[in-house]
Amino acid sequence: MEAVLVVFLILASGLIAVRALPSSVAERLDATAILSGPAAPWVVGVLTTLLCGYVWGHLHPTAVVHDEASYLLQARIFAQGAFAMPARPLPEFFEQFHTYVTPSFASKYPPGHALLMAPGVWFGMPSLMPLLLDGVTGALIFLLAHRIMNPWVGIISWLVWITPRATFTHLASYYSQSSSGAIWLLGWWALLSWRDSRDRRWLFALAACVGWLAITRPLTALAYSMPVGIVVLVLAARRRAWRDVTWATVIGAVTLLLIPYANLRTTGDWRVMPYSEYSKIYFPFDAPGFGLDTTPPRRALPADMVQFGQEFRPVHVKYTPDRLGGVLLRRFVRVSLDLWGGPRAVLFVAALAAIPAIGAEVGFALASTLALFVFYLSFAHDQNWTLYYSEVMPVLAFLSASGLWRLLTRGDKNRSTATFSDAKRGWDARPAAVAAVLVVLSLGVAVRDWRAFHRDRIALQSFQRNFGEAVAKLPEARTIVFIRYAPWHILHFSLIANDPDLESSHAWLVYDRGADNESLRRLAPSRTAYLFDEQRQVLIRQPTLDSVQERGITAR
Repeated sequence: MEAVLVVFLILASGLIAVRALPSSVAERLDATAILSGPAAPWVVGVLTTLLCGYVWGHLHPTAVVHDEASYLLQARIFAQGAFAMPARPLPEFFEQFHTYVTPSFASKYPPGHALLMAPGVWFGMPSLMPLLLDGVTGALIFLLAHRIMNPWVGIISWLVWITPRATFTHLASYYSQSSSGAIWLLGWWALLSWRDSRDRRWLFALAACVGWLAITRPLTALAYSMPVGIVVLVLAARRRAWRDVTWATVIGAVTLLLIPYANLRTTGDWRVMPYSEYSKIYFPFDAPGFGLDTTPPRRALPADMVQFGQEFRPVHVKYTPDRLGGVLLRRFVRVSLDLWGGPRAVLFVAALAAIPAIGAEVGFALASTLALFVFYLSFAHDQNWTLYYSEVMPVLAFLSASGLWRLLTRGDKNRSTATFSDAKRGWDARPAAVAAVLVVLSLGVAVRDWRAFHRDRIALQSFQRNFGEAVAKLPEARTIVFIRYAPWHILHFSLIANDPDLESSHAWLVYDRGADNESLRRLAPSRTAYLFDEQRQVLIRQPTLDSVQERGITAR
């Protein structure tokens, strides 16, 4: 796998370095023509998918964090042709973060991302669709930057975006940002295409993107639709295209009808959103607004959920309207550090150089970026949780790339404003040589980071994977595993994640509730009971009165 990556990286850096060659050679190796060809976005997309898959660490990666497990569960439910499964028996044993256990068994999250993941479940590889969507995002970053400026800015934008660690933290996962990032850019492409061609099919595609984003990340969709809606209305007024806008609105509205149906299947009421209702049931403070809601949860929570609430309450206590200005600044600085931190600060300087030449398209992208930050001011979260702003990282990467282009072509007025497709062959090799050096150096650091992140992701998954493999090797066909967490248990990494269909499941993974465990065992007498003691790292076969058998779990 690493050999494949090295080959691709050599090709990418070689395409830029070739511009430093003498003009006679450059004419024969026309890298601009290659980057402008139909294969370039496919190569960029495939490389993005390969990189994300490599960094993720496994062909069948574990859903480590609670959010990932919830999305993956819902994708598996959709793959079975359902929107929700029946409530769990004695649901207090089956409590799972961000998941309903009664009156149904389903994720609290909107259905858009899980629906897109379902085909991967059908093929036996749930990570397939997030990886393909990551590839779409990478290809669209290149295509949009190419369209706005030129193919070289396109490839550098992609390199700036793909090299920081934060990109893989957001995308090499089951998080919904794999879907929302691709939809965000695809909608922009459709908007540009409608503006330039007046073909209403592009407007309909844009409406579908807005609608699907709304059933994936509703707050993100609101921020996205504001600038998009203004542009659409202005263009529609100029063209008197109100009929097309009406049909586009219908398309978006039809997509949104999935929400009330999902509500009905999950909560039993088409008007009740699972996300907000889940907060009321488990964590009433975890909702839009300011200050701490001290309303107690409706359900008795297990110890790790209680600890989770205690950890996040202070964030809400401190979140008041008078602090919004500082919060906005700190969040933007933290997102900026994801892309421009450390030695990459030079890319921030390059981004500043791009500001004087901002055109309508980039101004629109920056307005959308600001809208996303402003809309998320309605919600308290840790400033280090930059995942919510993953969709704007390509905009910041483009600023760096276009600013770098301006700096390298400074002194040639035409070249600093024209696209490469308009430039003549045989141009001054010095800017290309500098660009090649910068790219090669950044790739060297990036390869080191990718390998480190690959090792980190494997290590992060190891405990849950080892536990899952140990449970899978239990000799009985049907089991119940009661999980007793250690005092040092990391509350973000739950071991309780059950199959959609309990009847056919090899193992039920449930909380250890002491003497109450017998009540669940009586409901499933055919299942052999085990206790997993996290402190001792052993699976203990529960006695029938005559034996106790221990199975150790060895960390790899």
